[in-house]
Amino acid sequence: MKIVITGSLGNIGQPLGQELIKQGHTVTLISSNPERKMEIERLKATAAIGFLAVSFSEADAVYCMILPNYEQQDQIKYYKIIGESYKRVILETKVKRIVHLSGYEALGKWNRFIAAYHRRNSSHSLH
Repeated sequence: MKIVITGSLGNIGQPLGQELIKQGHTVTLISSNPERKMEIERLKATAAIGFLAVSFSEADAVYCMILPNYEQQDQIKYYKIIGESYKRVILETKVKRIVHLSGYEALGKWNRFIAAYHRRNSSHSLH
């Protein structure tokens, strides 16, 4: 399978990418940092710098991560912008298999915060 992973070299993205490559999958790791290109390629993955619809359009599955950004004043706005970007590209490219994880949820710190936001804005589903 062709699998795209966002959050390329993080605590989840890197080991996930390594395991999928070991299993014989073709993996693209998306990073916003151009300095990570060589490190991604050392893992035998394709590096995609930036959020690229082209990477999603060629994928059988996409792992969408929203990393915490504590520099953002408005966390709900930040989360919504990233989520809406994923939604737009997923709908455009018609990716069928999607896994979504928020770094907020992974840290446990923001679980109730994001869950409450989601309940109030449940119209943001992909359907």
